[in-house]
Amino acid sequence: MRKSEAGFTLFEVVLALAIFAVASLLTGSTLYAMQRSWKKIRVQSVRLKTCQSVDRVLDYAFRNAVPFKWQDKNLKESLVFKGDRQELILAYLHRVSNVKNGGIRFIKFCVENGNLTVYYRPTPILYWLKEDLESACSREIIARDVEKISFLYADRNAESLNWEDAWDEEKEKNIPLAIQMTVEFKDGSKVSWLRRTAGNSYETTYGKRETVIK
Repeated sequence: MRKSEAGFTLFEVVLALAIFAVASLLTGSTLYAMQRSWKKIRVQSVRLKTCQSVDRVLDYAFRNAVPFKWQDKNLKESLVFKGDRQELILAYLHRVSNVKNGGIRFIKFCVENGNLTVYYRPTPILYWLKEDLESACSREIIARDVEKISFLYADRNAESLNWEDAWDEEKEKNIPLAIQMTVEFKDGSKVSWLRRTAGNSYETTYGKRETVIK
């Protein structure tokens, strides 16, 4: 029998299988790397959109935050501002889109079911009335997969700037000079935002803002 009619030898078969295995391994590794890269890009894209959404809300809420007082249940004029470590309620200036609603809005920040949620309302969100906190509010989720949020509040003490993790309206006559919010996601990453509030710069409050000695 001639060599051309003998078919493939065992060595040639093994060599072909080895080449095929290496080629499959390289192809699989490349596809896996591409899949991981694509997944990472998608995650980063979602995170970027989330940060842009949060940034948008903080830009108009924190930057335009103003002191606003309302009578509480004891008929005392109290600031509609509640700032603690993980929740925030404030008033802010808003573009007048409806004359009936005026130019002030009220907003609440909190985490619910793993989502950073904000509540809006054209009338004061009276934190001293529990049943009033979320009544007739518009609700928006601005970040998902959130583990927790935390706030810090800036105030001037003499010539220094102090950061507090709670804002006691009984002691403070104004809202904070600046507010920092940190969002901790369930994957362990953290993002912080810092904004100065409206009408509370050193120049606009000098001689008017009471210095709190602590």
